[in-house]
Amino acid sequence: MHEALVRQYMEKLEIEDSEMFLVRTMEHGIWPLEHPRMVESSKGRAVFLDTMGYFNPANEESSYKQSLEFARLAYRLLNGGCEGLIGLYHPPKYSTVETVWTLENSILGSAGYGGILRSCLRLKNLSSDLNDSNVHVYVEGLKNPGLKPFQLEGIPLKMKVPPGKSPFLKDLSKCRIDPRYAKACELFEKGLSQRDARDHFDDPKPSLGTINKWHQKWESENSFPTFEFARGEGVQGVHEQI
Repeated sequence: MHEALVRQYMEKLEIEDSEMFLVRTMEHGIWPLEHPRMVESSKGRAVFLDTMGYFNPANEESSYKQSLEFARLAYRLLNGGCEGLIGLYHPPKYSTVETVWTLENSILGSAGYGGILRSCLRLKNLSSDLNDSNVHVYVEGLKNPGLKPFQLEGIPLKMKVPPGKSPFLKDLSKCRIDPRYAKACELFEKGLSQRDARDHFDDPKPSLGTINKWHQKWESENSFPTFEFARGEGVQGVHEQI
């Protein structure tokens, strides 16, 4: 992210710009894990690597040998005084359609990286509008024995559904319906345009793209096929007009 965007998120999260929270954005270049400045600035601090791939010298993530090299770099950083190393990682595209979350379908090459992880959490934004700042996040532990899934919401994130109370994702996705959709349907039934319907929502308003998806869904749910009976052919002569 650009530095201005990072600062904007820091303000939302109420993080003060101080020695307690050091930020080095991509605009300033990447320090490899073995860089002397990286080692020095990590002493006594927890380090977040966003995104982990930028700091991993491996060019073949499924290679066990190359993953061990990344493990060696991480170990040296921790052994040099780093309090904790947290890697943020975008899972491969094919894993986003998996109904069951596992370490393997979340982290490419997990045969190697899984062994160096102290813990692993996978998060998914449940908001129908992914650009909505009032996020709704599902969290599941992939290498956290005993940790049950839970849900967070808002910025800063706060507990919405505690561990042990949240359904698993495969069950949650079956019954999850955006409560704003019902309001949108009422507005469409009154004949309001998509843009006018959006203006009836409080801030943060759903995007026009979300409104469009709701309108298409509403139209499909309220359109019924007509039937034409061919004379003298009875039921076998039914033709559906779509």
